[in-house]
Amino acid sequence: MRAVRQRRPLRGPAAPSFDPVPRKPLHHTLNGVGFAPFAEGTEDPVHVCFRRSEPRVIFGTSDSGVADPARDDGVPLLDEIRAGALFGGRSALAARGRATVSARVSAGLLGGADGDRAVRTARNASYAP
Repeated sequence: MRAVRQRRPLRGPAAPSFDPVPRKPLHHTLNGVGFAPFAEGTEDPVHVCFRRSEPRVIFGTSDSGVADPARDDGVPLLDEIRAGALFGGRSALAARGRATVSARVSAGLLGGADGDRAVRTARNASYAP
């Protein structure tokens, strides 16, 4: 039996950030950058990733002004926080941020004042579930 690709709606924690392109199914934009479906030549399931580079700790449009520190293994603070998604609400995001920041401060990867600013920014940022 031949596999059939299905049209599935965009979903997940990033979905609210993407805007659908009118009259172009499965096409979206994010801050003016277009995203479109593609075929990779097989009928095997495919997962596509892209690498982000975020020099500062930013939640939504709220910039803490704090550098996004990486652990020794290269994992930035924001990636570690986002690994806990899907968050049930802003308080869950802030709790994850607080725990992650505390670990970074304890490890000497982030100063206490910068950690406080990052947590405050997460707590005050707009949140779309």
